[in-house]
Amino acid sequence: MGKKQQPADKNPATPDQPDRKSRKKAGSKASRHAAARGIQRFMLASAAITVLLIGVLGAGLSYLHQGERERTANQAAHALVLQPAALLSQAINLSQASVETLAASYAVRDALASGRSPEVVSQQLSSQLPASRVHLIRIGELPRATLSFTARDLVQQAREHTPPVVLLPGNTPQLLFARRTPDGQGILLVEQDLSDTLKHLRRLDMQTGGVRIVQAGTPVLQLGNPQGPERATVQASGGLTLTYLGTPGGGFDEVGPLAVLGFGCVLVLILLGQWLVLRAISAGISRDAGHLQQHAQEAGRAGAGIGRRYTFSALEAVRNQLDKLAGQRRSSRPASAASRGSSSAGGSASPPPDAFLDILVEDDAHPLIDDTAARKIALPDDIFRASDIRGVVGRTLTPDMVELLGQAIGSEAGEQGQHTVLVARDGRTSSDELSQALMRGLVRSGREVLDIGAMPSPVLYYGTAVMDTQTGVVVTGSHNPSTYNGLKIIIGGETLGRERLLALKARIEEDRLSEGLGEVISRDISERYLHAVSDDILLARPLKVVVDCGNGITGVIAPQLFQALGCEVMPLFTEVDGHFPNHHPDPGRPENLHALIQAVKQHGADIGIAFDGDGDRLGVVTPAGEIIWPDRLLMLYVRDLLTRSPGADILYDVKCSRELTKLISRMGGRPLMVPSGYAQMKAKLRETGAPLAGELSGHIFFADRWHGVEDALYAAARLLEILALESAGADSVFARLKTGLVTPELLIPASDTGKFELMDKLLARQDAFADGSITTLDGLRVDFDDGWGLVRASNTVPALSVRFEGRDKAALQRIAGLFRTELQAIEPKLKLPF
Repeated sequence: MGKKQQPADKNPATPDQPDRKSRKKAGSKASRHAAARGIQRFMLASAAITVLLIGVLGAGLSYLHQGERERTANQAAHALVLQPAALLSQAINLSQASVETLAASYAVRDALASGRSPEVVSQQLSSQLPASRVHLIRIGELPRATLSFTARDLVQQAREHTPPVVLLPGNTPQLLFARRTPDGQGILLVEQDLSDTLKHLRRLDMQTGGVRIVQAGTPVLQLGNPQGPERATVQASGGLTLTYLGTPGGGFDEVGPLAVLGFGCVLVLILLGQWLVLRAISAGISRDAGHLQQHAQEAGRAGAGIGRRYTFSALEAVRNQLDKLAGQRRSSRPASAASRGSSSAGGSASPPPDAFLDILVEDDAHPLIDDTAARKIALPDDIFRASDIRGVVGRTLTPDMVELLGQAIGSEAGEQGQHTVLVARDGRTSSDELSQALMRGLVRSGREVLDIGAMPSPVLYYGTAVMDTQTGVVVTGSHNPSTYNGLKIIIGGETLGRERLLALKARIEEDRLSEGLGEVISRDISERYLHAVSDDILLARPLKVVVDCGNGITGVIAPQLFQALGCEVMPLFTEVDGHFPNHHPDPGRPENLHALIQAVKQHGADIGIAFDGDGDRLGVVTPAGEIIWPDRLLMLYVRDLLTRSPGADILYDVKCSRELTKLISRMGGRPLMVPSGYAQMKAKLRETGAPLAGELSGHIFFADRWHGVEDALYAAARLLEILALESAGADSVFARLKTGLVTPELLIPASDTGKFELMDKLLARQDAFADGSITTLDGLRVDFDDGWGLVRASNTVPALSVRFEGRDKAALQRIAGLFRTELQAIEPKLKLPF
């Protein structure tokens, strides 16, 4: 049939053929016009909808913009008003402490007992308080007439109770304090010049607004230009209220017109782009519609449609279907099952179902999956410590063990709805291999792994606090020797202590491990961490800082952090080297701070800072080379924080000085002693809602403006923030925060099992310390009138941990001698370091 039709095409045209051709052309043209009209209608409708949506979006953004401007201004105002509040609180608290100390001093008692004239007494006592004038009024005497009415009123109040601090305004503002002496024989009145503090306050940039300072409803000072709306109010010591008025930075009102202009430009560009795209689509559809029209009319002819290109592949598929139908009609044979089978056997045949199974098998061949992890491996009990997993690499901790632990951690996390796990590692030579093993186990359990790489532990802790997952694992040996390594684990925001760590071991032994196919994604969050810390910490002046990273992992981030805060940084041992060639990264040992002490003196630095191997322990050295142990450092943080949070709980571990306890109570806080170990400390921090906690180990936990984790980098930044507000240097600051004579933490070598046996024996002999107050919260601590001593099993190393404090050298030696006698009685072979 097809062969008979072909010659007919070559015959001359009959009279009706021009009409058919005309109809074909007309139909083709009509179809193209119809397609064009349909597209035009679509374009108009699409443009109208776009304009409507953008209009609604613009109105919503305008509304939100107004609120956002206000929130931004209020936040900026709050940050600005905090600076003078901190300066004033610092000045008032320091002065108040000095006045109370002077009131209880021998000099005041001697002056009261002597018959010296008030002028002589005033001159002698004023020399003990810089920039102050001191008056001593005996009980029964009337205040001198030369005193101001406010001063005389304070003296009268002091006879019955402790009066408030008064800030007197003027060209030379003054602080007035009145305190009754402890023996009740006199009243100490102090007028302190605030000129130096006022100079610091005047240097603060209040931008286009200003701060109004009010005491008892009376304005006493103002900084900048306090005009405009009230945006932020904070309280400072001495009953001062500071309010920021105005709009920080200015220019907020100019944003609106610019935003409208930009919004209009964007709208025009969107509509123009939409018109160009739809116009191209319209032309393509019209062209393809014409091709199809022609092809339908020419179907059955040899070479029909050859050379025509289609814009849209879907319409080209329609043409191919038309060709197929035309071919079936030309065929003189009916379509048979055989021909269909032959056709389906061609290259376009669908793949058999088994092919998809082959693909899945290939996809499952993930490079992190290794069937060797399923082997039964014995995990020793002694690697499960109080707050982490830790062992000697290759002996008590191997990659296979870590892989199994990774699968157990992933299984536990999955049951708590935590399907993503952050992973970090320190710079030890074994950490990369163990980290890979850990991630294999996590992936096997079906977890998604975000690998943040070689980073300090606090960076991972920050990630679990601000990201979508609250689960993470750090591969680190912390401050231990280079042969050690381990895992610090957080699941659902909780750091795993010994009980939950042993539960992971039980999960492995009982084969309660989930199976799945996770994945590993690399993620860098260091910049986010740096921005978060630098946004939180504001230094009133730049400081010169020596930073000793001890070749630990803090070297990758610590210098940049302190430079971002505006400090001049002298880096020391910042190259990451897991062999620790210069000194061991443990700032709790005095011998590891020798290089830092020398560098601080050499450079004339304001302070020296040291970190342990993973950045969660802090060490501090003053310009004079004095080591500030963490409990004394905690005293500085307490003094700063309790001025803003009176009555707050402060947590500290059993190794801390009892002078810390006295300071917390004296400043109106509530001291709470906690067993040593950062997992226990963080659990207690969440339970009590305390804003601050610390351990002698150097773990400092801030929960007032930070995330309640052991972050030595952030704690160091908070230290710099306090020191930058002080006109005196760090040595003078810490000279006002005294402890008794204390030892550092001393270690008595003992095996991991033997240390607990020794503690049991020592606790059985606690009657030998009957003249002291005994605490068995963590080990054995005995407090005497003149000091205290402590022996406990170390959480991190095979040793007993020992510390002593005495009122003087004789008391220190006496208390140490008592413990030496009892320890030698239970085990004469012990090597005692005291």
